[in-house]
Amino acid sequence: MKKRHHKTESENGETIEIASADEVGAYGGKSTGPADEQTEENSVSSEPGVAEQKNIDWQDKFLRAKADYQNLQKRAAEEQRNAIRYANADFARSLVQVLDDFERTLQAAEEAPEADSIISGVKLVHEKLLKLLGDHHVEPIEALGQPFDPHLHEALMQEPCETLPPGSVLREIQRGYKLHDRVLRPARVVVSMAPEPSEEQDQTKAAD
Repeated sequence: MKKRHHKTESENGETIEIASADEVGAYGGKSTGPADEQTEENSVSSEPGVAEQKNIDWQDKFLRAKADYQNLQKRAAEEQRNAIRYANADFARSLVQVLDDFERTLQAAEEAPEADSIISGVKLVHEKLLKLLGDHHVEPIEALGQPFDPHLHEALMQEPCETLPPGSVLREIQRGYKLHDRVLRPARVVVSMAPEPSEEQDQTKAAD
């Protein structure tokens, strides 16, 4: 189908073709003149500047957030170091009070060298120290007369014993302690063993 163009004649006698309605609609009524071209150039030229500014803003926010996070990490690490360093501050403060009692006892022993006063003073300090340790969940390990437990006791030697079954703690050389369920120091003990047979028992066995 051929497009129809309307022709008209200009003042100087030249023939001019006029665009049809379809051709006008194809252009959408938009002008492609110099003014429109200048507007598009301005829009394109302004977009890189806006994008660059946004990039700068986001980079600045990222650096600030990173710096805040690093400062937070430093503060947390410092608090953790202080917590570990001073974790036993209350315990040490309590022990200092026991040292004061020891010093008073020694001073009393120098001024009044009677053995009874010294013994009573030492017993008092010992009881106070045990109570203090118990308040901080430090308890002595039961050893004497108990079955030998390698998790709680450290055997130094064995001795024959008639009153306790073999494998029992006969004597305690050094007391052990535990914190809650964890062993701080095992008890160093002497473990019982079966007594050696006497000469009469040997003769009886030989006769049998």
